[in-house]
Amino acid sequence: MKVRLVRTGGVAGLRVTTELDSADLSAEESLRLAKLVEDAPWSGLPTRTMARPKARDLMEYAITVEGDTVPRAMVGDDLTLPGQARELVAFVIERGRHSRGARR
Repeated sequence: MKVRLVRTGGVAGLRVTTELDSADLSAEESLRLAKLVEDAPWSGLPTRTMARPKARDLMEYAITVEGDTVPRAMVGDDLTLPGQARELVAFVIERGRHSRGARR
């Protein structure tokens, strides 16, 4: 299973992509990743966040999962991302490979 997290926004408007492949994890961590993916609220969330002119420093998180039973995707920001999805984001950030892109 491969998880891709794209974080954009913040004061500097940066874009950071983090990728995590379960094949690169220990068996225990791979099981933890699978549980976090399963527990995340994939339905009922928007595929795009709404612009918030008064909160321009928010971070937006786009999460995609491939190689699972069904491809999954969700988008949220600092105000809308549910707790279960935040756990997945933290896990991916801590263990994944990061690359920085140009400003938005």
